[in-house]
Amino acid sequence: VGGELRQIKVIDVVDWSVRVVLQGHGSAVHEVRFHPTRPRLLFSASHDESVRLWDHLARSCVAVFAGEQGHLDAVLSLDVRPDGEAVASCGIDGVINVWRLNTP
Repeated sequence: VGGELRQIKVIDVVDWSVRVVLQGHGSAVHEVRFHPTRPRLLFSASHDESVRLWDHLARSCVAVFAGEQGHLDAVLSLDVRPDGEAVASCGIDGVINVWRLNTP
């Protein structure tokens, strides 16, 4: 779960407890998606113009997709290819970026 507090909360759907809180975005988090083949990883899209890849079990950000090749405004949505090898993001800037992942 993301939101205006710039946090991502991983919630246990059995007892609705918060298991992990991830912090690092500079603005609101608009969307969160788990990696389809590596469930310890999740992606987030933020108003801070970035997409981040997190290892929620280690409670750390492992990659930031932003900068010169990134979005020029808020990232609103993202989706992950079924094999987990790429993520697409779209933002207020009207751009769709496809980020390739080098996964072992």
